[in-house]
Amino acid sequence: MLRSQVQDMAHEALVRTYVVWLRDPEKRDRNPLPYARETANNLANDAYDKLAEPADEAGLQECERVFVARPSRASDLHGDYAGLVPHTPLDPLEELVIPAIRRMKRTQRRDVAEMRSQGMEDQAIAERMKREPARIQTLMTKAAAELREDEQIQLHIRDRHRKTRRREEDTGE
Repeated sequence: MLRSQVQDMAHEALVRTYVVWLRDPEKRDRNPLPYARETANNLANDAYDKLAEPADEAGLQECERVFVARPSRASDLHGDYAGLVPHTPLDPLEELVIPAIRRMKRTQRRDVAEMRSQGMEDQAIAERMKREPARIQTLMTKAAAELREDEQIQLHIRDRHRKTRRREEDTGE
């Protein structure tokens, strides 16, 4: 049962990736595997969220054995999973966020986003830019909103996690 569900999710992820890559000529020069992996991960999370009852202990141990304890070689997998090959996980910061920041216009917003992606705290950024920490927080909020609008980032945001503007009837007015 688990193997067929995994195969179905992997197939669906590949189909969705193929459709996205066919629609957008700019993507053809890029590696589709990170997108396919993230799509498969989202499908697995969605399937898990829809479960009416939690998985039994044996099923969880099997998932941990196969997917969490990722073997270093495909030959370390046994039984139904012998054909699976381990992969390097997607690093969202390096593969999605930093390239998206580099595509932003050269503004203070972008500068703040770059410094935050390097691990700097608001206070250190404020000192470097000679601005108030509150201004840095405002710039970061606006940078985050701009990054969420980036086409490549959009591909990795699940529908239920997308930010939407409140309509007039939603505001209680």
